[in-house]
Amino acid sequence: MSKAKRAKLTLQTSPICQLPEDILVHAFSFLDLASLLKCSRTCRLWQRLSDDSSLWRSIHLAERRLTVQSLWKVVRRRFNRYLTSLSLRGFYGDSPPLGKRRKCLLSVALVEEIKSRCRGLKRLVLKNCDLRNVSFLHFPTGSLEFLSLENCVLMSSAWAGQSFPKLASLNLSRSSMIDLSHVEQISSFPNLIHVDFSHCFRLKDKAVTVLSENASNLQSLSLSGCSQVTDEGVHKIARNLKQLKRLNLRDVSRLTDAGVSVIANTLANRLEELDVSQCLEVTDQGMEEIGQKMQRLRYLNVALCQKTTNECIAALRVLLPNCSVVTELAS
Repeated sequence: MSKAKRAKLTLQTSPICQLPEDILVHAFSFLDLASLLKCSRTCRLWQRLSDDSSLWRSIHLAERRLTVQSLWKVVRRRFNRYLTSLSLRGFYGDSPPLGKRRKCLLSVALVEEIKSRCRGLKRLVLKNCDLRNVSFLHFPTGSLEFLSLENCVLMSSAWAGQSFPKLASLNLSRSSMIDLSHVEQISSFPNLIHVDFSHCFRLKDKAVTVLSENASNLQSLSLSGCSQVTDEGVHKIARNLKQLKRLNLRDVSRLTDAGVSVIANTLANRLEELDVSQCLEVTDQGMEEIGQKMQRLRYLNVALCQKTTNECIAALRVLLPNCSVVTELAS
């Protein structure tokens, strides 16, 4: 008897294989994707059990470089009505092989196939994807609650005609094509409470104004690295977003004491987290207003604010005893 046959016989007669199938399926539900695929290659019983649709509620492929053909195979074999969470990584920004043109990972046909199979998809994470040929008309927008499009490129009318009725959280960080036209469409989503525009360098005060006037339910907003946003845009945020609890203005280089003063005076009774790290024009004057008026703060990041003195930082810690005052950037 060969070594492989002996190993398979040993497994099939081992105590674990005597467990009821529903118990084995439950045990498989605690495995990550790679481990589950390894189990499916162990024996016929485990292959059949690992194909159970209930085990494929979450499929995370963002750390794997799949070809278009490989992704099609996964979609046809594994995607089903139980799938609620999906992450994928594309090729946008990658250098194609010498002499070849890199294909887009997501085509209209593939996205529509995903939509037809995954009607209950709640969480979708796409990274480094070129979506200039795909509208959200083809996505399962009716069920989505969380959408991340980090470092993706979108067509200007990508959101047109889509209301995203359940979408609560939207991450567009490093999606360099995001501008006023996108914000005008996004701001109409009725249940949006978290938005991340980090490093969307085309955003200006007009876009921020449109967002603040229309997305009134926002509780968390990140404009980190949005270098064209000024005190004027920050003023609109403070005046219009009455439910805002978390505001990230890291490296908003045009923010000055005037903008900080508006935040301190207008959001004092609501804001719990504030990041003004790397805001090079903010001085002790602005920091003092934060310390004197923003007693609800639980987190304040002032790292690399070069015009803020150590004495002022020490005073902040005294004035805000219940707040974590951070003076170093996370690695």
